[in-house]
Amino acid sequence: DGGGGGGGGSGGGGGDGGGSEADSRTRAQADTGVLGMVALLLSIKRKDGARALWAGTAASLFLVSNPIIQFSVYESLKALRMKAKVANRPGRGPAVSLSAAEGFLFGALAKAVATFATYPLQVAQSKLRAEGGTRKGGKSESAATLDCILEMWAEGGMKQCFAGIEAKLAQTVLTAAFVFAIYETALRNVNRVLNPKAAAAAAAAAAAAGRR
Repeated sequence: DGGGGGGGGSGGGGGDGGGSEADSRTRAQADTGVLGMVALLLSIKRKDGARALWAGTAASLFLVSNPIIQFSVYESLKALRMKAKVANRPGRGPAVSLSAAEGFLFGALAKAVATFATYPLQVAQSKLRAEGGTRKGGKSESAATLDCILEMWAEGGMKQCFAGIEAKLAQTVLTAAFVFAIYETALRNVNRVLNPKAAAAAAAAAAAAGRR
Protein backbone atom coordinates (compact mmCIF):
# COMPACT_ATOMS: atom_id res chain seq x y z
CA ASP A 1 0.00 0.00 0.00
CA GLY A 2 2.86 2.32 0.90
CA GLY A 3 4.41 1.69 -2.53
CA GLY A 4 1.09 2.37 -4.22
CA GLY A 5 0.65 5.55 -2.20
CA GLY A 6 4.15 6.63 -3.12
CA GLY A 7 3.39 5.93 -6.78
CA GLY A 8 0.18 7.91 -6.55
CA GLY A 9 2.00 10.78 -4.89
CA SER A 10 4.62 10.66 -7.60
CA GLY A 11 1.96 10.64 -10.30
CA GLY A 12 0.22 13.55 -8.62
CA GLY A 13 3.51 15.45 -8.53
CA GLY A 14 4.03 14.72 -12.21
CA GLY A 15 0.53 16.02 -12.94
CA ASP A 16 1.23 19.23 -11.00
CA GLY A 17 4.48 19.67 -12.88
CA GLY A 18 2.70 19.21 -16.22
CA GLY A 19 0.04 21.69 -15.16
CA SER A 20 2.65 24.28 -14.17
CA GLU A 21 4.41 23.87 -17.50
CA ALA A 22 1.14 24.31 -19.38
CA ASP A 23 0.32 27.41 -17.32
CA SER A 24 3.74 28.85 -18.13
CA ARG A 25 3.18 28.30 -21.83
CA THR A 26 -0.24 29.94 -21.60
CA ARG A 27 1.20 32.98 -19.80
CA ALA A 28 4.01 33.23 -22.36
CA GLN A 29 1.50 33.20 -25.21
CA ALA A 30 -0.58 35.86 -23.45
CA ASP A 31 2.53 38.03 -23.01
CA THR A 32 3.12 38.03 -26.76
CA GLY A 33 -0.50 38.86 -27.58
CA VAL A 34 -2.68 41.89 -27.03
CA LEU A 35 -2.19 41.85 -23.25
CA GLY A 36 1.57 41.76 -23.69
CA MET A 37 1.43 44.71 -26.08
CA VAL A 38 -0.71 46.72 -23.67
CA ALA A 39 1.63 45.89 -20.80
CA LEU A 40 4.61 47.02 -22.89
CA LEU A 41 2.93 50.31 -23.80
CA LEU A 42 2.10 50.99 -20.16
CA SER A 43 5.67 50.15 -19.18
CA ILE A 44 7.07 52.62 -21.74
CA LYS A 45 4.66 55.30 -20.52
CA ARG A 46 5.67 54.82 -16.89
CA LYS A 47 9.38 54.76 -17.69
CA ASP A 48 9.76 57.47 -20.35
CA GLY A 49 6.44 59.32 -20.36
CA ALA A 50 3.58 59.45 -22.85
CA ARG A 51 5.65 61.28 -25.46
CA ALA A 52 7.93 58.26 -25.78
CA LEU A 53 5.03 56.30 -27.29
CA TRP A 54 5.20 58.57 -30.33
CA ALA A 55 8.99 58.91 -30.48
CA GLY A 56 10.16 59.10 -34.08
CA THR A 57 6.74 59.87 -35.49
CA ALA A 58 7.75 63.23 -36.94
CA ALA A 59 10.71 61.82 -38.83
CA SER A 60 8.72 58.81 -39.99
CA LEU A 61 5.99 61.04 -41.37
CA PHE A 62 8.50 62.40 -43.87
CA LEU A 63 8.47 58.96 -45.49
CA VAL A 64 4.83 59.59 -46.42
CA SER A 65 6.35 61.70 -49.19
CA ASN A 66 7.53 58.49 -50.92
CA PRO A 67 4.12 57.43 -52.29
CA ILE A 68 3.21 61.09 -52.84
CA ILE A 69 6.24 61.54 -55.10
CA GLN A 70 5.61 58.18 -56.74
CA PHE A 71 2.01 58.92 -57.72
CA SER A 72 2.77 62.52 -58.70
CA VAL A 73 5.49 61.39 -61.11
CA TYR A 74 3.33 58.57 -62.43
CA GLU A 75 0.33 60.79 -63.07
CA SER A 76 2.53 63.41 -64.76
CA LEU A 77 4.05 60.81 -67.09
CA LYS A 78 0.62 59.34 -67.75
CA ALA A 79 -0.89 62.75 -68.56
CA LEU A 80 1.89 63.47 -71.07
CA ARG A 81 1.46 60.09 -72.73
CA MET A 82 -2.33 60.34 -72.88
CA LYS A 83 -2.04 63.80 -74.43
CA ALA A 84 0.28 62.37 -77.09
CA LYS A 85 -2.15 59.50 -77.73
CA VAL A 86 -5.05 61.90 -78.25
CA ALA A 87 -2.97 63.97 -80.67
CA ASN A 88 -2.01 60.86 -82.64
CA ARG A 89 -5.53 59.44 -82.96
CA PRO A 90 -7.81 62.16 -84.42
CA GLY A 91 -11.43 61.11 -84.75
CA ARG A 92 -10.96 57.96 -82.65
CA GLY A 93 -12.07 59.38 -79.31
CA PRO A 94 -9.98 59.87 -76.20
CA ALA A 95 -7.77 57.08 -74.90
CA VAL A 96 -8.95 55.82 -71.52
CA SER A 97 -5.80 54.18 -70.21
CA LEU A 98 -2.20 53.28 -70.85
CA SER A 99 -1.11 49.93 -72.18
CA ALA A 100 0.24 47.37 -69.73
CA ALA A 101 3.77 47.98 -71.03
CA GLU A 102 3.41 51.74 -70.54
CA GLY A 103 2.05 51.23 -67.04
CA PHE A 104 4.98 48.94 -66.25
CA LEU A 105 7.54 51.47 -67.53
CA PHE A 106 6.00 54.56 -65.93
CA GLY A 107 5.40 52.72 -62.66
CA ALA A 108 9.04 51.68 -62.52
CA LEU A 109 10.27 55.19 -63.29
CA ALA A 110 7.96 56.79 -60.71
CA LYS A 111 9.03 54.40 -57.96
CA ALA A 112 12.71 54.88 -58.83
CA VAL A 113 12.36 58.66 -58.49
CA ALA A 114 10.51 58.34 -55.18
CA THR A 115 13.07 55.88 -53.82
CA PHE A 116 16.02 58.10 -54.74
CA ALA A 117 14.31 61.12 -53.17
CA THR A 118 13.65 59.48 -49.79
CA TYR A 119 16.41 56.87 -49.48
CA PRO A 120 18.89 58.97 -47.42
CA LEU A 121 16.16 59.51 -44.83
CA GLN A 122 15.53 55.75 -44.63
CA VAL A 123 19.25 55.08 -44.19
CA ALA A 124 19.49 57.71 -41.43
CA GLN A 125 16.52 56.29 -39.56
CA SER A 126 17.92 52.76 -39.78
CA LYS A 127 21.24 54.02 -38.46
CA LEU A 128 19.59 55.82 -35.55
CA ARG A 129 17.62 52.71 -34.61
CA ALA A 130 20.79 50.61 -34.72
CA GLU A 131 22.52 53.10 -32.40
CA GLY A 132 19.66 52.81 -29.93
CA GLY A 133 19.06 56.56 -29.71
CA THR A 134 22.50 57.33 -28.25
CA ARG A 135 23.03 60.10 -30.81
CA LYS A 136 19.93 62.05 -29.83
CA GLY A 137 20.98 63.53 -26.51
CA GLY A 138 18.49 66.33 -25.95
CA LYS A 139 17.63 66.67 -29.64
CA SER A 140 14.33 65.87 -31.24
CA GLU A 141 14.02 62.88 -33.55
CA SER A 142 13.87 65.13 -36.61
CA ALA A 143 17.01 67.04 -35.60
CA ALA A 144 18.87 63.81 -34.88
CA THR A 145 17.84 62.42 -38.28
CA LEU A 146 19.04 65.57 -40.05
CA ASP A 147 22.34 65.44 -38.17
CA CYS A 148 22.77 61.82 -39.22
CA ILE A 149 22.17 62.65 -42.90
CA LEU A 150 24.66 65.55 -42.77
CA GLU A 151 27.21 63.32 -41.06
CA MET A 152 26.83 60.64 -43.75
CA TRP A 153 27.28 63.29 -46.43
CA ALA A 154 30.42 64.60 -44.73
CA GLU A 155 31.85 61.09 -44.40
CA GLY A 156 31.23 59.77 -47.90
CA GLY A 157 29.07 62.17 -49.86
CA MET A 158 26.38 60.79 -52.13
CA LYS A 159 27.90 57.30 -52.07
CA GLN A 160 27.43 57.06 -48.31
CA CYS A 161 23.88 58.45 -48.38
CA PHE A 162 22.80 56.01 -51.08
CA ALA A 163 24.70 52.92 -49.89
CA GLY A 164 22.72 49.78 -50.62
CA ILE A 165 20.14 51.46 -52.83
CA GLU A 166 20.60 48.80 -55.52
CA ALA A 167 18.87 46.17 -53.41
CA LYS A 168 16.11 48.62 -52.48
CA LEU A 169 15.48 49.49 -56.12
CA ALA A 170 15.37 45.84 -57.11
CA GLN A 171 12.78 45.21 -54.42
CA THR A 172 10.49 48.22 -54.83
CA VAL A 173 10.77 49.27 -58.48
CA LEU A 174 9.85 45.88 -59.91
CA THR A 175 6.91 45.54 -57.54
CA ALA A 176 5.57 48.99 -58.44
CA ALA A 177 6.02 48.28 -62.16
CA PHE A 178 3.88 45.16 -62.00
CA VAL A 179 1.26 46.89 -59.83
CA PHE A 180 0.77 49.72 -62.33
CA ALA A 181 0.80 47.35 -65.31
CA ILE A 182 -2.01 45.34 -63.70
CA TYR A 183 -3.83 48.54 -62.72
CA GLU A 184 -3.84 49.92 -66.27
CA THR A 185 -4.95 46.57 -67.71
CA ALA A 186 -7.81 46.38 -65.20
CA LEU A 187 -8.78 50.01 -65.86
CA ARG A 188 -8.95 49.40 -69.60
CA ASN A 189 -11.12 46.28 -69.18
CA VAL A 190 -13.44 47.98 -66.69
CA ASN A 191 -13.98 50.88 -69.09
CA ARG A 192 -14.84 48.43 -71.86
CA VAL A 193 -17.46 46.77 -69.65
CA LEU A 194 -18.95 49.99 -68.26
CA ASN A 195 -18.92 51.92 -71.53
CA PRO A 196 -19.25 49.40 -74.37
CA LYS A 197 -20.61 51.97 -76.84
CA ALA A 198 -17.54 54.14 -76.54
CA ALA A 199 -15.31 51.09 -76.88
CA ALA A 200 -17.21 49.95 -79.99
CA ALA A 201 -17.05 53.44 -81.50
CA ALA A 202 -13.32 53.64 -80.86
CA ALA A 203 -12.81 50.21 -82.45
CA ALA A 204 -14.89 51.23 -85.49
CA ALA A 205 -12.95 54.46 -85.86
CA ALA A 206 -9.70 52.55 -85.62
CA ALA A 207 -10.84 50.10 -88.30
CA ALA A 208 -11.93 52.98 -90.57
CA ALA A 209 -8.63 54.71 -90.09
CA GLY A 210 -6.84 51.47 -90.97
CA ARG A 211 -8.80 51.10 -94.22
CA ARG A 212 -7.91 54.64 -95.23
